Amino acid sequence: TATDPLNPFRTGLTPGFVGRPVTVLLDTPDLTDAGSLQEYQSARAVLGLKGKITSKWDWSVDGAIDYANSTSNANSPTNYLVSLSALTRPAAAAPVGTRRAVYPLLSDHRQFPLTAAEADKYFWFTFHAGNRSVVGEGNARVTGELFQLPAGALQTSVAAKFRTFDLKGSRILDGSTDAALLASGVPQSTGNLPIISKRSTLQTVGELVVPVISKSWRPIPVESLELNLSASHESNDTDGFNQSSQRAFDAASKASTMYVLAGKLQITRDIAFRGSFSEGFYPPDWGDVSDLVTPSNQATGLVPDPKRGNTVQTTPWTLLNGGNPNVQPEKAQSVNVGMILTPRFVPGLTLSVDYWSTEKDDAI
Repeated sequence: TATDPLNPFRTGLTPGFVGRPVTVLLDTPDLTDAGSLQEYQSARAVLGLKGKITSKWDWSVDGAIDYANSTSNANSPTNYLVSLSALTRPAAAAPVGTRRAVYPLLSDHRQFPLTAAEADKYFWFTFHAGNRSVVGEGNARVTGELFQLPAGALQTSVAAKFRTFDLKGSRILDGSTDAALLASGVPQSTGNLPIISKRSTLQTVGELVVPVISKSWRPIPVESLELNLSASHESNDTDGFNQSSQRAFDAASKASTMYVLAGKLQITRDIAFRGSFSEGFYPPDWGDVSDLVTPSNQATGLVPDPKRGNTVQTTPWTLLNGGNPNVQPEKAQSVNVGMILTPRFVPGLTLSVDYWSTEKDDAI
């Protein structure tokens, strides 16, 4: 800065002289270079089987396991240079002259290098990170015909899906205690931050395909009418340790049942109508339930307040960001209707018009 005692062009160098800030390009030939090593390994196994129960019933099972392991090791010998050289530091830090004497910024370090013992004492900082994740998934399905209706076979499908995710890891910081004491007055914390995240999901699904009108049974003059109905139940269990908030979370067990009703009415070979109604479910993620809640003061602005009739307020306000262990799953209802035109006098041409609407409750 223009007032730094090390600045040869500082303010007040001579009476009435107004200085200017300067930039020093610093080389550290007496310190080892920074370096890092990153490694990643992964493996995947997949298995699938299928077969027949009877001539009208089929079954299938499949599964996969994914394994990944990553490590990162880095060292940064110059990590403490900024804090040792800064003019302003916490009250517990050593005086600026004492700190700057450890590594004089304007010295010729090729002519007058630090001793190896001094470099090892003050200038070492390491970072280690490691993650291991295992993802497993299994699916089972049975499909077949229940019985015959006038318009065709009533078909059904029953399926189950199970998925697990397991992540473990850590972040470890370590460095020179001597440099940390000079720079801040407190020892260097190892900063061992564990990473533990688990989620398991179980979903069961039942589906029906109901032919109402077809070529084999046409009580009214339309080509066909088919209905699709399905219901699924999904449960999610999440637990682990949030690195940002430093707290465990195990209150994210959520479950919901979802439904889908869809149909397609083929009026003629050229015109068809389709429609559906469905309910969706989205469970909260790790961060949604356990991230650290941090307030931030917002400057005065033109903010409408819904508690005051959406009138514009000009007072400062505080914004809270973070997770909520009591957050509920997001649910949605969707409606879709549309028309499909396939004019036979223009082979290959398809025109469609759709209207859809989605409403969410407890949106995340």
